Amino acid sequence: MTQTLDVTILDDLGHPVLEGLEKFQLRLQMPVGGSLGEPSMATVTIKDSLSDLPKMEFLRDQYKVNEDENEVVAMVTRSGDLSTESYVRCYTRQASALVDEDYIERPNTNASFVIFKPNRREAECRVQIVNDRILEGEESFRLVLGTPDSPMTGGATLGGQVTTKIVITDIEDSPVIKFEKTQYTVNEPIIKGDITTLSIAVIREGDTSSLSEVRVSTKSGSATASRDFNPKSTLLRFTPGTEKLFVDIEINYDNKSENSESFSVHLSNDLQMIAKVYNYSRAIVYIEENSQLADVIFPVQPLIVSLRDYDRVEQSINIRPINGYPLICVSPCNPRHPKYKDVKRICRDEGIDDTQTKFRWRVGSPRDESGVYGYIRDLETNTVFTKARFITLDSIYFTRGSQVQCYARAVNSAGEPGMEVGSSIIIVDEHGMCPPRRPDAVGAEPFTAKVHYTGADDTNHPNKIKLSIQAPHTDGVLPIISTRRLSNFWLALSADAFRNEHPCSNLLDVHELATDEGFITNETKKALYIDDAEPYEFDNKLRPNSTLRFYKNLDLESCVWTFVAYFDMSELIRPCMGVVETDAEVLNIKQSYVSLKVPLFVSYVYYPTLQANVWRNFDQRTELRLRFVYNTAILWQEGISAHVKDDDVQARLYPVSMRVKEDGKLIVNFRTVANFRGQFLPNSPGGTLESTVLSLNDPNLEFKLRLIRSDPTYDQAEQLWEFTSFEARQDFSGDYKINLVPCYASLTQSYTLQPECSYGNPMTFDLPIRFQQVNDPVPAKFSLNTQFYLIRKRDLWLSESLQGLSLREEDTAFAPGDTIYGRINVDPVQSLGNQFLLTIDKVYLCSGKDGYIPRYDPDNDQYGCIGNTEHLESVFRIVDAEAPYTADTSYQGSTFNAMLARDDTSATNLVNQHGVDGFSFDSKPLFQVNSGKQWFLHAIYAIKSRNNNNVIQKRSVHNIVIRSLNDVSAIGNGEIGTNMAPLLLDFDGKAFNNETFKSDKVAESNLGHTPLLAVLISGGILLLTGIFVLVIFITHRRKRTSPPPTPSGTITVMSTQTGQTRVISNAHIFKPNDHTEV
Repeated sequence: MTQTLDVTILDDLGHPVLEGLEKFQLRLQMPVGGSLGEPSMATVTIKDSLSDLPKMEFLRDQYKVNEDENEVVAMVTRSGDLSTESYVRCYTRQASALVDEDYIERPNTNASFVIFKPNRREAECRVQIVNDRILEGEESFRLVLGTPDSPMTGGATLGGQVTTKIVITDIEDSPVIKFEKTQYTVNEPIIKGDITTLSIAVIREGDTSSLSEVRVSTKSGSATASRDFNPKSTLLRFTPGTEKLFVDIEINYDNKSENSESFSVHLSNDLQMIAKVYNYSRAIVYIEENSQLADVIFPVQPLIVSLRDYDRVEQSINIRPINGYPLICVSPCNPRHPKYKDVKRICRDEGIDDTQTKFRWRVGSPRDESGVYGYIRDLETNTVFTKARFITLDSIYFTRGSQVQCYARAVNSAGEPGMEVGSSIIIVDEHGMCPPRRPDAVGAEPFTAKVHYTGADDTNHPNKIKLSIQAPHTDGVLPIISTRRLSNFWLALSADAFRNEHPCSNLLDVHELATDEGFITNETKKALYIDDAEPYEFDNKLRPNSTLRFYKNLDLESCVWTFVAYFDMSELIRPCMGVVETDAEVLNIKQSYVSLKVPLFVSYVYYPTLQANVWRNFDQRTELRLRFVYNTAILWQEGISAHVKDDDVQARLYPVSMRVKEDGKLIVNFRTVANFRGQFLPNSPGGTLESTVLSLNDPNLEFKLRLIRSDPTYDQAEQLWEFTSFEARQDFSGDYKINLVPCYASLTQSYTLQPECSYGNPMTFDLPIRFQQVNDPVPAKFSLNTQFYLIRKRDLWLSESLQGLSLREEDTAFAPGDTIYGRINVDPVQSLGNQFLLTIDKVYLCSGKDGYIPRYDPDNDQYGCIGNTEHLESVFRIVDAEAPYTADTSYQGSTFNAMLARDDTSATNLVNQHGVDGFSFDSKPLFQVNSGKQWFLHAIYAIKSRNNNNVIQKRSVHNIVIRSLNDVSAIGNGEIGTNMAPLLLDFDGKAFNNETFKSDKVAESNLGHTPLLAVLISGGILLLTGIFVLVIFITHRRKRTSPPPTPSGTITVMSTQTGQTRVISNAHIFKPNDHTEV
């Protein structure tokens, strides 16, 4: 018979201490009714070498942090024996958030140790967050614990929560446009004719990387527009990087005693629909009454001299000022006044602040034939670039023999104006700076105008059209330039909105431009020409900035005006009233040879002193013509508008490229941007409505229109289209109508792959095409853009419509058992057609040590997976087209099974696509290591002409087998390109079931390859022979022609001579999700 004895072992849960092995004994004693046998004693050993070891883990599985907090703190907890110090590595692993761009990396090294002091249960793992002010949405990365240790025997262990997810939010980066203040108070002017200017700041917070446009307008309240203030309606353009703009509102003198009045200023919504405005869209302006003049007055009269004589006023008192140069009114409290020393004490005692002195001018006509001077009048005519109430008077307001008088009103230190004092009347001298060629004659002078295409190599204005106008200068006369007919200069020269009818003119100041650039810029010539300038000609303290911006175009030494402006094609055609003529031809598949005609109107304007507040003018006009080669995608910036009656329902069409196939058929690519909520569709259900292309010049010419790709949104969706002619023509020039079927979505409707929207009548776009086929080929340049895709779905890999799609995370994160499909292709809008091939040469797979991220940056001796560096932990060449027997086939006992698409007989859909190549391999070897390892793929490929199949040069076996910088020696200098991409592994995911791919591989294994290979080789030899003969024939017929301009900053394939091409490229640092070609 057996009896069980239970002994309770006490756990030191409250204060665990690592005690190692401990023993106690159990003894049997004092038997009753029997005797003791053997053994009568048992030893019990308590093992405490593991359970009380320090155990460390994260407190939570996720932390959220706002980007502007600059730091996230993840708490690491410790249990077990706390009596000694413990430490554990806390390092980062990137996901959608990127190292250095979104957070500062904690590498998997001892530098990332989190240390627990004795008796401490918690420690902090801190990560710095990069606050970049770019709206990116939620992004995340992971924190991982590893390498736990302590001085105890057995060290330390990890708990169950060894990773935590860090989510970065950037709500504060959402762009917001608002008034800097919501209330403003301004004093009403107390002097007739004065205007008080209130500057209201409009600021943009958050992400400033995009263009935003808002309209600022005033609305009457108790203060009335035009009586109490000048109404305002202006468009503010927040260009990328701009954070603050100002709006000036003019407050008028109204000669009425009133209580405080108010009006409001409003902001419209962002026209680009990027920034939020509606919560901060109004500011209130209060106008306070201010009707009492201060008791201050100048003790003596002010003086008038020419601005040229400002440094010698006393010597110039009795000298008539020269005609054609500004006059200046010198107040008695100005140190340059001859009596300043006598009145200096009075100016100080009266508290007169001469920097705030108010000036006004009076001008009268010259003496007539009988010797009688005309009536002298108050000057109240301002222009957009001159002011009638300023310390200086512009020369436009007077002529030789004119009478001029100025009045100066003293202002005390509190800003309160006093009484005014007038100067003596002076007479302007007969001599001038730039007198007319015929005395007593004012008329239109001849001018010269030039138009020039800058090309892609212009560093300051690439791919722009330069307009340059030179006109002779005559004293008192200004040239006004516009591409539209000029009239009513009383309105055109004033601050009235009428000037906006001339968007391509020198009437618009730099902040009023409707185009990217104009004739007026921020430059003033002051810094550039200070040695050659007349005295104080460009002094911004004595002349308004608006005046300097206009007059910087005048060279007084040669008496010549020079106005220069740069426009793109869309600006010249639409707001500038230009016309593209039809007498040209296309030189190649990308550029067009066109003739441009731009109307130009030049009016010479002057101010007749015999009449008050009027302008007189003499008009001339001409037409500028330019024949040039232009890149359609570059010059047409604003696109072609649709013909619709409803202004709220609008769209734009942008030509992208034109080319002719080998069979002579025309292919045109264009993109559309819908400014309505919805998209364009090829047709409606049932085919009742259909998108079409019609030739007005050749109605029998038919086209096939197809949608290549579309943004997955209903908000300003951008779509890429292509239409192809069914027949070949020698000359495709003519006017075409493109009719696209719109599909309108409601404001609350979400995007779906199968559109659920309301179909409307087709929108019509007019597209002029100038395309004549030429018999002789010409050298051509093509701008390239390639993309590197890593996807898990075979059908996407083989798809023809993969280019430009935004892949979801589940399409690019690989689970155990997945096949990894890699693909490199040239974007279809580059229009390379089938004249060039992209072939992958090598593919490397690598990972870094301690979180190292390989980059391709030859300038800094970084060569991605190819260079020999101690920071690379594992490197495999899994694909080598030249020497496949040298490629690495396995890792950790698992095979890669890597192959190129051209070696996969079931991947013919991919192989047959132009400008595309791919590869595939099994992901199993990548999951044989811990989940913290980050893998990268590095591909080397070549772009070659179909006429040159020997672009990928053979190398020796030695150079192929040994991984070295020889693999990248040609990158960027010859025909070789390279690309890198990170691999995202999902250790907990399930493999994607590519049944079709599996059945294809089974079928492939049952087929014999030798007969097929022999046929392919034989066919290839025949094809190469035919191409070689054709190339020799074309070489003798090729004309030497300079290549047309190509956009700068792109990779370029250039035909140098028959059978040879060169890829020109710059080094590029690769980052995850960066598909830029180097």
